[in-house]
Amino acid sequence: MLALATILTEFGLPYIRASVRGEILEVSPAASRQMGSDEPQVLRELAELARDTAAGPRHWRIPPQRSSPRAAEARIGLRHCGALRVRAVQIGSPDADSEILMVLSPEPPDPMRRLFEARQLTEREREIASLLSTGRAIPEVAADLSISVHTAKRHTERVYAKLGVHNRAELARWMGQLSQV
Repeated sequence: MLALATILTEFGLPYIRASVRGEILEVSPAASRQMGSDEPQVLRELAELARDTAAGPRHWRIPPQRSSPRAAEARIGLRHCGALRVRAVQIGSPDADSEILMVLSPEPPDPMRRLFEARQLTEREREIASLLSTGRAIPEVAADLSISVHTAKRHTERVYAKLGVHNRAELARWMGQLSQV
């Protein structure tokens, strides 16, 4: 395990070693930098992920996005920037002496989501804005989302008010500028 950690350090990859009981054994300097001010919270979640990885799929509390019997992948949100994608794998035999190696990779924040959140659009309003900006009419949006035309109109009014636009053409321009961010 230490040889693998040395290789990861040599390449500057952020990693964390943990026991199968969830005790954090080592945090690489690169991992510490990526976690930033969120380090205490992230380490708690990583300790839980280590225990879950060792316990196997039936016992996972952090739902993995992909898994094999002794490996997992999870996403941990950060307050200061985006999220971390964590890949954890159990090294060694499944006993008390084996370790969990977790490699971190940053997941940058989605600029579109951040701008929508700054304008405080709900998830439904984001869907409406996205569909309207492609040139769909309100009745088409209503049909696509299985909502009434009246509801689609109300959502559209709120989207326009929050984004400071007055019609679909302005919304499409706003969305076009957003996609260039």
